[in-house]
Amino acid sequence: MPASDGDYLVDPSRLDEWGVGIYIRARHDGKWGTHDLAHLDRDSVTRWLRRNDGTAERVVLLVLFGPPGRVLELEQALSEERALVDRVDMILALGPDEKPRTD
Repeated sequence: MPASDGDYLVDPSRLDEWGVGIYIRARHDGKWGTHDLAHLDRDSVTRWLRRNDGTAERVVLLVLFGPPGRVLELEQALSEERALVDRVDMILALGPDEKPRTD
């Protein structure tokens, strides 16, 4: 079954490759997680770049033409987004009687 527009998949052969620091919610071995864009399969990267919300366009323009300080702001925002996604993943993995940590 082909993946939907937001259903990004990891290419296991790319996991040992360098990353680009852009983290995407994607599936690996059937489990959702946060993965570097460079670790996705070609179809997933293409679909991410063609999204209509303008994120990919803004990221590329910022990296290529933005002042260095703005790139650092982007890296911080992506890091915060990754932390949020990781927290959501942790909460989703809890059993029905478990409660998430609040620290």
